[in-house]
Amino acid sequence: MNVRPRRVKTKAAKATPRVPRRRPGRPRVDDKRRRILDAALAMFAERGYHGVAVPEVAVAAGVGIGTLYHYFEHKQQLVNEVCSAPRSSARRPAAGSAETLYPPRSAARVRS
Repeated sequence: MNVRPRRVKTKAAKATPRVPRRRPGRPRVDDKRRRILDAALAMFAERGYHGVAVPEVAVAAGVGIGTLYHYFEHKQQLVNEVCSAPRSSARRPAAGSAETLYPPRSAARVRS
């Protein structure tokens, strides 16, 4: 017979707060995609486009290779997303880059 034993309520059970249950379905925040983009940005900045393999990005992001290919069809699409991500720091020049050390001249110098 399938008979469940009766639950006995204890004082300790009443003291613990109830945690709301997570609703089934798709998560509201796409955390895996953000982790992939962050890991890819760090790796491409460190080693360049040709120095990074897609499985290495998946390992660094803590996701499976299939998950990475679910979000991005190929490496070029991943790079395009990294460069166009709104919170990406890839568009800003690095602290020691040529753009910050040698800013472009806005007007020609006039000799007197």
